[in-house]
Amino acid sequence: MEIRFDLLILGFHLLFCLITYLFIRKKVAIPAYYLLFSCGLPVIGSLMLWITVGTRQSDSDKLDIIEEASEEKTADNRDIIPNDEKENNNLISLEEALLLKNSDVARDILLDIIGENPEDFLDLFYLARLNEDAEVVHYATTVIAELSRQYDLKINQLEKTYAKNPDNLEVLTKYCTVLENYLNNEFVTGQMAQARREELVELLEKKIQLKENLADFASLADNLLILKQYKPAQTCIDYMMRKWPEDENPWLLQLRLFLDMRQGHNAAVLARKMKEESIYISADNRALVDFWQTV
Repeated sequence: MEIRFDLLILGFHLLFCLITYLFIRKKVAIPAYYLLFSCGLPVIGSLMLWITVGTRQSDSDKLDIIEEASEEKTADNRDIIPNDEKENNNLISLEEALLLKNSDVARDILLDIIGENPEDFLDLFYLARLNEDAEVVHYATTVIAELSRQYDLKINQLEKTYAKNPDNLEVLTKYCTVLENYLNNEFVTGQMAQARREELVELLEKKIQLKENLADFASLADNLLILKQYKPAQTCIDYMMRKWPEDENPWLLQLRLFLDMRQGHNAAVLARKMKEESIYISADNRALVDFWQTV
């Protein structure tokens, strides 16, 4: 369009020059100011073109500066927000959307979470599975089923590897970790969960035989308590008390055993003894211990 307009102006100028030339050739009298159109139009046109181009270039430079500043500010704002805070925002937003039954928002956040690390938000997927919206339930159920399938494949592979290397501590450690995460994530329930937990107990006992470790003893006692096998759990806790008397784990496990067996008096005596022995209690467990110290 710009090229055609330029050609039109050029054609008009040449035509005007030709008419002026013919008038002069035939000695026809014309006003002197007509010559301004013939001689001045190219000069004025070039001057206006130069001014227009200069103005556009100046505006373009300003626009580039504004865009660069905007991009830098956006990048800085992204850097200011840590990944953990973004994840927490996702958690809070999804939980609020589910509780407020805002299905549109819940669907959008679920799709974002699926693309990140869905296992970190598994509790929310279980919550979303109870939602009234069919699409939200479908997303949540699909993710849980896929995670469970991946764990099943890992466990099956580790079972085969462990069968070939029963005394390999590295294989045994990985097997215990995957199986424990599988149970903690509640991918199985009922009889299947009990069978898997009994299997985990056997693996932990085997691992402890190869190398003693406080975390393994704590995990063993924890799983025995879940299975309500209180006698072997007590034996395990007693050993931990003798070997790691200043650590909170055996004390907390003993307190839990008393509570599971509804022995409130023993739980209160133990809690007061923990205070007398100056056993350090982590923040997550302090409220429980403080309560039983006052009973």
